[in-house]
Amino acid sequence: MTRVLDRVRRAPSVSAAAVAGGLTYRAYGGERLASADGAQLPGDPLLAMNNVGDGYFEAMRIRLVSGRTFAATDLGENVVVLGQSLASSLWPRGDAVGHTLRSLDDDRAWTVIGVVEDLDVRPSYDRPVPLQWYLPRTRQDASTAQTPALPAYRLIVRGTSAEAAIAAAKAAVWAESPDQPIERIMRASDELRDVFGAHFLVQRLASGLSAIGLLIACVGVFGVLAQMVARRRREIGVRMALGATSGRVAGMVIRRAGGTMAVGVVLGLAVAAVLARGLQSVLFGVTPLDPKSLSTAVLVVVSTGLLAALWPARSAARVDPAVAIREE
Repeated sequence: MTRVLDRVRRAPSVSAAAVAGGLTYRAYGGERLASADGAQLPGDPLLAMNNVGDGYFEAMRIRLVSGRTFAATDLGENVVVLGQSLASSLWPRGDAVGHTLRSLDDDRAWTVIGVVEDLDVRPSYDRPVPLQWYLPRTRQDASTAQTPALPAYRLIVRGTSAEAAIAAAKAAVWAESPDQPIERIMRASDELRDVFGAHFLVQRLASGLSAIGLLIACVGVFGVLAQMVARRRREIGVRMALGATSGRVAGMVIRRAGGTMAVGVVLGLAVAAVLARGLQSVLFGVTPLDPKSLSTAVLVVVSTGLLAALWPARSAARVDPAVAIREE
């Protein structure tokens, strides 16, 4: 496998390549980890682990925070690279590099050689982002494509184009072993879409329902204002006969729309303040009452309402006083 990887890296269309147990994480689990001085993770957090080779972090563009990433000479060594959140949890007051990480389940120990930024690929409502740690591939993994612990390799290739990278990977594999099957070829975005397919479906449904709700609100504002203009047609005609300008009449309708929306926004924020606490478990990166998110929602609703009010305001401004009074 090492020779295959070398061939891929030499291809002019390839900028980075690596071998790993999974594109992002090979497995999730609740393994109990601790630092050598006894610091343990609070609770029973979800951990994500991956067996990766040299060049993985560069191919995935995962930023190195401190220390170093795996080298080819680290195959089978008792070294580990930690995600930033895991390192901060175990060593909150200093750098984790050079310290020892051990498993409380089987007393295995590894030396921390590097800390990388957390790999955040989960949908925003599938949280929290798991604590992450990476082990180097074993020497057995490097020499064969199938082991009991690692049924299949993921050859991760970053290139100038998807087609060129795929062609380079195929050529490298079959140059070493013409009969070697390649199980699946996918873009990283396609694989993540498959892994989190159900989540993306929920996200699309939620977005669709939100759009429908906004449309219904827009139609509601339009209907209420249109009815108001129709009911007050004679009054509007009298106002204009007494000297009211079209702009003042249109402003009256817009102000009515603004007042209605202000009441709705206040009531909506009050309801959100009560119900948002129950949504805290599915939120990430925002608080239940995040000012930026609420401000954006209010801005969208108010803007949509004002747009819906434009046509009734225009209709009111074009009322002919003589016709309106005569119709009554």
